[in-house]
Amino acid sequence: MIKSIPKNLWSKYRHEISNEIHRRPYLELQSPLRISMINILTKNQQKNYYYLEELCKYLSIPSPSENCLSFNHLHEEKFKLKWESHREFCTFQFIVNDEIDSKELFKKSSLNEVPDLWINSLDNIVNSVNLEVTNNISNEIDIYNSFDNNYIVGSYVNDQRARIFSDFRLDGNGYHRILMVNDNLTKHQLGRAVQRVLDIESYRSMVMIGLFKSKNINNTIDELTYNLLQVNNEFENNKKINLEEYYSKLNYISNKAYKLNNENKFRFQATNSYFPIINERLKELKLSTINSIQPYDTYLNSRLSPAKRTSETTEKRLNETLEQIDRTANLIQTNVELEVKNGNNLLLESMNKKTDIQIKLQKAVEGLSTVVLTYYTVGLFNYGISGISSIIDLGCDPKLISSISIIPISLYYLYNIKNKIKF
Repeated sequence: MIKSIPKNLWSKYRHEISNEIHRRPYLELQSPLRISMINILTKNQQKNYYYLEELCKYLSIPSPSENCLSFNHLHEEKFKLKWESHREFCTFQFIVNDEIDSKELFKKSSLNEVPDLWINSLDNIVNSVNLEVTNNISNEIDIYNSFDNNYIVGSYVNDQRARIFSDFRLDGNGYHRILMVNDNLTKHQLGRAVQRVLDIESYRSMVMIGLFKSKNINNTIDELTYNLLQVNNEFENNKKINLEEYYSKLNYISNKAYKLNNENKFRFQATNSYFPIINERLKELKLSTINSIQPYDTYLNSRLSPAKRTSETTEKRLNETLEQIDRTANLIQTNVELEVKNGNNLLLESMNKKTDIQIKLQKAVEGLSTVVLTYYTVGLFNYGISGISSIIDLGCDPKLISSISIIPISLYYLYNIKNKIKF
C-alpha cells in the first residue's frame, strides 16, 4: 500500500505545476485529414478568450473557463476544434478527417464547417494555413500541380516516415498551403508532427511582424538621428546660446525616442524569443533532404535569419540613439554649469574689488575721524589747561601739556574707531 501525502501539505501551486506540462496536449490524428488554422493578433489573453467564447456561442457549445489557455472539442462528428492562447496571439485549428484525392489537393477547406458570421467578425488575422495530410503520394507531378506549379520546398519528416511540402505563398483564397504525405507515422507521431509544423507557421508569422515593424522604426530612427545632429551642430557653432530653445528641441527628440522604445520593446523581445522556438520545432521534426528539392528548414532559415538580424540591429540602433540623446543632454548641461561657474567667478572678482574699496574707505574714514576728533579734543583740553594755569601755577607751559596729550588722545580714538566702524 502506498502512503499518501496529505492535501493540507500541498502547495497552492501543486495542481498548476502538475497540469502545466499537459497544458497544450498533442492530438492523436489519423490521415487523411484537412486542417485549417487561423492566427489572430490580439495582444492580450482577454481578447483571445473573447474570440473563443463567440465561436462557442455560434456552435452552441459550452465555453471553457476564462483562465484556460487551450481548448479541444469534437463538434457533432463534423470537425475537431483546437484553440490555443498565447501572450499576443491565439490560434484556431479546425480538423476534418476526409478522403483526399491526389488530383484534388487543396480544393476544400475545413473552414467550410465554421459559421461565416464568426469568420467575418474576426480582425487582425496574421496567418491562415491549409494543411492537408494524405497517404502515399508517389506522383511528383500531382504535388507540383497542387501548388500551381510554384517553386516548392520539402523535406523528409521523422526519419523519412513522412514528407512535407510548401511553396510559402498565398493562394487565391488567402491561405498558405502545406502538404504532408504520411508514409509510416503512427497517430501519436502524426499529431506531434502536425502540431510542430503549425507552431512553425504561427511563430514564423510573428517573427515577420517584427521585420516589418523594424523597417518603420529604422525610418524614425533616421529622422531622430538627423534632428539630433542638427541640434549638436547648432549648439557647437552658435556662441549666443538660447538654452530654452535647445532644451525644447532636445526634449522633443528625447520624448519621441523613448516613446518609440517603449512601444516596441516587447516586439523586439518577442521576436528574439520566437526565433529559438522555430528552431526547436524544426529540430524536433527530424528533417532530412529530399533529392532535387530545397530542404524545408533551409528555406525557412534563409528568410527568418535576416528578419531576426534586422530586428536585433534595429533594437541596437534605437538603444544607441537613446544613449546619444543622453550624452547630448549631459553635454549641454555641462556647458550650462561651466557658464554658471564662470559667471560666479566674475561675481566673486567683482565682490573682491568692492571689498578692497570698502577696506580702503574704512581706513580713510578711520584716519580722518581720528584726526578730527583728536583736533577737537586737544583744543578743548588746551582751553581747560589754559584756564587752570591762570589760577594755579602748573610749573610748565600749558601748550606743552596740550602738545603731549595729542599722542594718547589720538591713540585712544584710533583704537575705538577701528573697532566700532563697520561697513
